[in-house]
Amino acid sequence: RLRDIAVLVRNLSPYQPIIAASFAEHGIAYFLDVRRPAMHHPLLQWLRSALLIARFDWRHEETMTFLRSGLSGVSLDEVDPLENYILQHGLTGAAAWEREEPWDKQKVAVTDEDGIDHDVIEPTEVEKTRKLIAEQLRPFLSVLRTQPRLTVRQICTELFKLIDTFKVRQEIAQWIERDENNKELERA
Repeated sequence: RLRDIAVLVRNLSPYQPIIAASFAEHGIAYFLDVRRPAMHHPLLQWLRSALLIARFDWRHEETMTFLRSGLSGVSLDEVDPLENYILQHGLTGAAAWEREEPWDKQKVAVTDEDGIDHDVIEPTEVEKTRKLIAEQLRPFLSVLRTQPRLTVRQICTELFKLIDTFKVRQEIAQWIERDENNKELERA
């Protein structure tokens, strides 16, 4: 059985690409016991950016990290036009994201380096995405802003509520299932 077999080496780094290529070529499932940085995991980026959105009132960088994490319920096809629209009209901060009135700026034409228009961004589409994200984040942001001295337990409780609001567990479960189906067991 595969679990009864181990390949031991003093220094794994020179052998890692060779093992990965040859085991994949022969269809052998394997696990490499190596240290992996966690800071680039989508869940950590999503959590960190949610906290930074609360702390710095929707700064552009944190907001885009949150949206691009894959866990915000918004596809990258929706994030790109939204970011272009935001940059074109200078819509940043809590005043822009949390306002009740819709973003009613004019359409934005996306041009390439040759000056050719490719897409026209409709305000109604970006408004729909903005409203969805702002409404889902509103309870979390409200608690963090109105109660300045929260305990770690209270912050964690609010983060778990936010995870449930955005259906993060279900999304990660889909990623795991997809990776298992694609025989990417280590990634799963």
